[in-house]
Amino acid sequence: RDRVVPGKFYTTSYIAKNTTDEIIYGQAIPSVAPTDAALHFKKLECFCFEQQVLATGEAIDMPLRFIIDPYLPESVQTLTLSYTLFDITDMTASAAAE
Repeated sequence: RDRVVPGKFYTTSYIAKNTTDEIIYGQAIPSVAPTDAALHFKKLECFCFEQQVLATGEAIDMPLRFIIDPYLPESVQTLTLSYTLFDITDMTASAAAE
């Protein structure tokens, strides 16, 4: 678990790997807990802003640059960020067909 200082910029990344034998299109959706802290978590650059395309067997580094608002309530001592990468391959193929 890393400690961050409100008001300071941070860069980190997540790694995603396509373990299938097909191209996958994905969309990452973030989740911040506790929910009242989400207003104080500012994403400046995020892989979640765009769809991700992963070729067969490809692993990609997905960057995140963020800052925690310095006005984060003192009662919030722990902030948890997680992402779910949804497979939207079927939806992307449907949209392309139309």
